[in-house]
Amino acid sequence: LVLGCTHYPFAKTPLTALLGPDVTLIDTGLPVAKHVQQVLQARQLLATSHAPSLQLQATGDTLNLQIAAKVWLDLTQPVTQV
Repeated sequence: LVLGCTHYPFAKTPLTALLGPDVTLIDTGLPVAKHVQQVLQARQLLATSHAPSLQLQATGDTLNLQIAAKVWLDLTQPVTQV
């Protein structure tokens, strides 16, 4: 099973438990992140001196993202509706 989206690695553990040992998961999160880093560096868009920050935004109801952020990432910051 190919995890084809960058946020699927957060669900890798429960997916592995659900699917069992006969299913191999192919995690594309790290290769995609490395490619994004290379593209940003090539275009001189990679931030080098700023402290990292995180904003959680949702186009719909914010409750589901807030719950997922707490369960998967142990984050409790507010989610902004955009």
